[in-house]
Amino acid sequence: MLKAKILIPVNLIIRITLLLLIPISMFSDGIARFIPSSYQVLNLDFSFYTPPLFMILISGWNLFFSSALLEFFWKLTPFLFFILCILLLPKVCCLLKTNSEQRFCISLLFLFSVPSLLYGESILLESLVLFFTLISFILIEDYKNFGRKAYLLIAIVIAMMLYTKQTGYFILAGFFLYICFKKIPKKDKFILMLSLSIGFIASIPWLIKNYLFTGNVLAGATPGAKELIISSLGKLGSINYFELISQVFHYFWMIPLNKVQFSGFYSLAYLGYYWTFLISSIILSILIILGMIKYRKEHKEYLFLMLPLILFSFGWAFFFLIWNDFGRFTFTFHLLFYFFAVKFVSNIKRENIKRLFYFIFIVFVILSVVTAFATTFYIKSKDTQIRIIANNMKENNFGAFSNSAFIENNLGYYSKKKTVSINKNLTKEDLQLEKDVLSLKDYGVFIKNNSYYIFER
Repeated sequence: MLKAKILIPVNLIIRITLLLLIPISMFSDGIARFIPSSYQVLNLDFSFYTPPLFMILISGWNLFFSSALLEFFWKLTPFLFFILCILLLPKVCCLLKTNSEQRFCISLLFLFSVPSLLYGESILLESLVLFFTLISFILIEDYKNFGRKAYLLIAIVIAMMLYTKQTGYFILAGFFLYICFKKIPKKDKFILMLSLSIGFIASIPWLIKNYLFTGNVLAGATPGAKELIISSLGKLGSINYFELISQVFHYFWMIPLNKVQFSGFYSLAYLGYYWTFLISSIILSILIILGMIKYRKEHKEYLFLMLPLILFSFGWAFFFLIWNDFGRFTFTFHLLFYFFAVKFVSNIKRENIKRLFYFIFIVFVILSVVTAFATTFYIKSKDTQIRIIANNMKENNFGAFSNSAFIENNLGYYSKKKTVSINKNLTKEDLQLEKDVLSLKDYGVFIKNNSYYIFER
């Protein structure tokens, strides 16, 4: 079996290529919330509800760069954190007490899955949350070797995780359960839990700020939560749960849901790719479940570590009917999912069956890389990217993008069309503009003669 270290340079080549290819963000959160909030940070305006650490980090680039170069460094921030996660991977695998064969397979699946490739290159919070989770895991699992400084470091890292994303609170709850079921002296358990508690206490000022400004400690995290739950409960009898589960599954593995319109040979090739990816993902999912069942007693602390976040993710998907976030929310523990699948396969006695599953792992990885690049080219080539982002902003009632100069830069990034600013004294009727591309409370964007016109309201 090849050594896992061989995978890292190959993965870096793929990641750097994707970093250069993908748009400023393949997902709307980066455009709609995070980047505008980074401008607010520079003005010492922390009125936004999302935990501020990521916005503070990317706001630093705003002081030194502009336009396309600035956009590259925005993308570089999560990318660098994911590189740090890759460097932590050997240590985590060692603490999981895996052999060389298992380490290779876990690293292969983790480094080359679609979520890993795309979340690690786009302006999202997943890389940072994963980094702080892995650091916390290492410090707690190996606290004796770190000495007393481990307790202080755990508190600091947990606080930083909670200042990165709201789902950090569910990961924190998982760490409390993890320590409860970890076989260590009671005194050490108490001190470790105290460290976690100090990290939580350090995050309280941000929760208080949200409450004072909005009346909700996690303001915006669950917009209209009560109404959404009531609406979902009212639809219980009419929901097609098979279709819902299918979509959750697709989004978890990032399998393409839309059937691409091909004909002839290309249609057959696409169907072959789609069904092979789907089947290999189903098999991998079954192996994860079987591994969790088989090793539930031996590794129950890992199962309890994941439990709060998984329950929250299921609740989010099935009560809010927002299934495309299930994979993102659980991404922090994908590494442990693979651990259970790989451990189950590696202990199969019959070599032929074991080799078959290893072959499926390789097929899954190859198709994941293909999917990541296909998704990148699909989004990068779309002229309607700005409209996609605008639609998401409308659905979530975001008030971002009030800075017209910022809008001009981003319109230019996604399209080669020129951008023209218009003052408030002119209307779209005065200019006889053709097509409404993006319309929000502060401005509207229209197209005329193959140029974008920004109308300030």
